[in-house]
Amino acid sequence: MRSDAAFIKREFETYIRKDFTSAEYRTRAARIAWVGEVVSAYIVQANFNLYQRGTGMDYPCLVLMTFDPAHTDDRAFMQPIVQKLQSLKGMRPMDADLAAAAKIVTDEVAVRDRRVLLPLA
Repeated sequence: MRSDAAFIKREFETYIRKDFTSAEYRTRAARIAWVGEVVSAYIVQANFNLYQRGTGMDYPCLVLMTFDPAHTDDRAFMQPIVQKLQSLKGMRPMDADLAAAAKIVTDEVAVRDRRVLLPLA
């Protein structure tokens, strides 16, 4: 994928015209395309409706991302972390870091734009 800003902005605006249905999402997405940073996001869990065409986009999901350029596109590094997070859902580990991570994936209450720093474990 090309990384120059003009290309990314043009591609994102094309995506907005095709898939975004509300003015709110178009406005937010256009702002992100203009001032945001492109990162890869790895799905930890997502509402089933997000996978269905035409159901809208206002459903919760949890993704793992990093701004560390050494790992943002490193699937071999990120995928085991995603799998570990998925395995912690509903669990109560004794380790404090794992317990904090389990709480992140178990709590399905949607909070728009919430970012949580992943514990070290």
